[in-house]
Amino acid sequence: MFYIILLLLTPITLFSLPNFQENPQIKAVFDKHNINGTFVLYNVSKNTTIGYNDERAQEQFIPGSIFKIPNSAIALSEKIITNVDTVFYQHRGEKVFLPVWTNNMSLRDAMKHSNVPAFQQIAKTIELRKMQEYLNKFDYGNKNIGNTVDEFWLEGPLKISALEQVKFLQKLFSLDSYISLSVQEQLKDILLLEEKNNWKLYGKTGWPSKVGWFVGWIEKDNKHYFFALNVDIENFEDLPLRQEITEEILVKVIKDYKAEITEETPTTIVED
Repeated sequence: MFYIILLLLTPITLFSLPNFQENPQIKAVFDKHNINGTFVLYNVSKNTTIGYNDERAQEQFIPGSIFKIPNSAIALSEKIITNVDTVFYQHRGEKVFLPVWTNNMSLRDAMKHSNVPAFQQIAKTIELRKMQEYLNKFDYGNKNIGNTVDEFWLEGPLKISALEQVKFLQKLFSLDSYISLSVQEQLKDILLLEEKNNWKLYGKTGWPSKVGWFVGWIEKDNKHYFFALNVDIENFEDLPLRQEITEEILVKVIKDYKAEITEETPTTIVED
């Protein structure tokens, strides 16, 4: 009996990434843009982790809008939102950062336009105790959400590293995930950024405290590559660098990814 109880109380061993390997091609992209940051890429089929700036990859930062991924996962798992296309957010006339946030929105719309008030509404519905339970289950960064349920991912105290973010995404969308396959499919649906031929790009951007995030994954020929980038960005007009740098890296290190891209091909910009 004691042995059974001990097993039940013992934490489940969490997935861990293989040793980080510095990649000269990725470093060359950062050198080209003369920007401070890090990039992590996990190749699931090869079980390898490559990137740039291992020290920074381990440093935790406020997640900002990339927290919309776990926030949505919790809302869908708890049936707070039952359909990604059902309107749940209605603007009440309060002042907002972007004009588009004055529109009523579904979860799909709120993710696309990175609507902060909409996701704050979701967090308030989840409530602090349940939110903490899920972040403990997700092993999400430092798991510290403080005492205010609708601000911890925007101003802190929640922080996460690029390595932890890749680990979180890989686990979230694996067969032994913390969420159901149905929730996984709904999340993938609203996180899909681009699709062509034999590849799909999923992801989300963020920009808290002058740190620009872009996290997500590539599906190509039934193979999966999870990535996380964070870079120092001071100005709003420089936000496209998050995806431009990521695209350059992915083209260099994933064989035949976006082989049709040329230097003249514009990069799609996703709102934060």
